Amino acid sequence: MVCQIDRKDMKKNSPSQKVSKKKNNDQIVTYPKDGFKKVLVPIDFSTPAQKLFEYALTFINSMDADMTLLYVCPKTALALVDEEKLEGYGRDYLEQQRRSAGTLQDRIRTDIITGVPSQEITQAAKKRGHDLIIITTHGNTGLKHVLLGSTAERIVRHASTPVLVHRERRTRTKSSVSHFKKILVPVDFSEKSRQTLAYAQSFAKDFGATIDIVHVVEPPAYPEFGYAHLAVKERSAIQTAKGQMAHFLEQEKVDMDLINSHSVKSGSAHFQITEWAKKKRSDLIILSTQGNTGLKHVLLGSTAERVVQHAACSVLVVR
Repeated sequence: MVCQIDRKDMKKNSPSQKVSKKKNNDQIVTYPKDGFKKVLVPIDFSTPAQKLFEYALTFINSMDADMTLLYVCPKTALALVDEEKLEGYGRDYLEQQRRSAGTLQDRIRTDIITGVPSQEITQAAKKRGHDLIIITTHGNTGLKHVLLGSTAERIVRHASTPVLVHRERRTRTKSSVSHFKKILVPVDFSEKSRQTLAYAQSFAKDFGATIDIVHVVEPPAYPEFGYAHLAVKERSAIQTAKGQMAHFLEQEKVDMDLINSHSVKSGSAHFQITEWAKKKRSDLIILSTQGNTGLKHVLLGSTAERVVQHAACSVLVVR
């Protein structure tokens, strides 16, 4: 079930339902005032990593940013290959990539670290003050995805730096930052949503994009009065959410010139978000992981990770 309100309906008076404004000590990373200037790009020797590097070049060129090209020697690989030889091969490979960047090579530094890739990548970004990590999930789904995409998901789970999970477009045109023209922002009316939407608006202004906003009403896993009452409760929840959405946008003083539409959907959050992104032909989804770790993270952060797993477009995850 979908309730969509387009641009022309947005400036009507909205009801006064309460929207969560509770202060949260875990503040989201704010969008850089001058755009992204220091980007971390972890790569290995794979074909997807090569494509990621090519994409990252278009990104730093458009943002006038610097890039750190990072290779992490996995500890598990050292049992099969001499560490010194592997590091030497890695340095040669990174230098070869840097030189292939032509006029952009002066903006690229290379680094090589030994350890657990996800841990080293998140720690390097934090210690060196990067304002963005760009990674790829290798574009896999199902069991193959579980094996190859797990490093990306761990980075999304633990990084304090925003993470752009790049997905190669299935078109003849190469992906570039110029394709960020339609952005989908899921909201739940919380303080984190407010901050994420503000982040997305700044991002959209830099990239000349428009924003579609979606809220998903999830049915209870175990209905209090049985499944027969779900339809009635769902309709009521959707009506409430529609009012909350209108009030949320009014309260946050959203720049309506950037907003293409806002919608309320019902069902599984990650499924509805990724399906709505397909329907809206979104180029990018921007969402927050709620900034939690451990058991609390498992409950609150899983939607973001599932979106990363299943989205057909790129995903920008902020904390």
